Amino acid sequence: MDKDFSQYKIKEWDDKNSVRNMARRKGTVAPSKAELNFYKKHCAAIARRVKSPRMLVLGPTPEIRDIGLRLGFKVTAVDMNKRILDLMKPFLRVKDRSGETVMLDNWLAVPLLKNNFDVVIGDVSFNNLAAKDIPFMFKRVHGWMKSGGFFILRNIVLPDRRADFGDFNRSIELWRRRRIKTREFYFRWRFLHSYPGCFNKKLKIFEAAREFKWLDEMHWEGVFNKKEYGELNKARNVILHIVLPLKQFLKLFNKYFATVEISAEVPEKFGFYPVKLFCGIKN
Repeated sequence: MDKDFSQYKIKEWDDKNSVRNMARRKGTVAPSKAELNFYKKHCAAIARRVKSPRMLVLGPTPEIRDIGLRLGFKVTAVDMNKRILDLMKPFLRVKDRSGETVMLDNWLAVPLLKNNFDVVIGDVSFNNLAAKDIPFMFKRVHGWMKSGGFFILRNIVLPDRRADFGDFNRSIELWRRRRIKTREFYFRWRFLHSYPGCFNKKLKIFEAAREFKWLDEMHWEGVFNKKEYGELNKARNVILHIVLPLKQFLKLFNKYFATVEISAEVPEKFGFYPVKLFCGIKN
């Protein structure tokens, strides 16, 4: 039997040099090049028309903080986990960080000025909130933003129709034929094909423990070979993602923001892709 990586669940995050941490930062956890271009495009639009623009980043995402500084924003990054903030430091590329303020605080309680930010960005941030707190967080973001400001986020959502979850065996075949990359297969596997078995419908959570067990079982049963199992092990993580159906998420989003663009990092030629990019302007 191949080594079961589940034993490393939480402990690995304590090691900034963990192979899987590094692999995920370059693979599934960090925003992709296409996703960063989405952020950059809409941030640049604000930077062109606003003098001394201000950006709020909900979380430690180093690539986004760097985008803000390079475009001339005064950047404020807020996260309640000092360990994760420290782990992200090696991935920061802009050396002059005099234009950045980092706050150790809870997004739901942090005391920020109203009408203060031209751009607010959340990279999978809303997937880390309890479902009951998401409406309140939308209201907070809206209050922090200046009129005409952009709220930009990457967010994992479920399809509204059961038929759009897709066929698991077809996804495996597409992955093995390299029609889709490991990153795309991983997100389809984790947030579409593991539904509803790994999904807590009451709390709207994809439970990592169930996912780890399911992946191990599929390997032991021969669904994934040693190489495939190894690739997916490097991708998977212990984060509990709270995920809403797209229609429900958009209803909350559009209560406070008019949609500017909705996109995804890959063309959806093989069906619904759960990781979406949203840009909205403050209503």
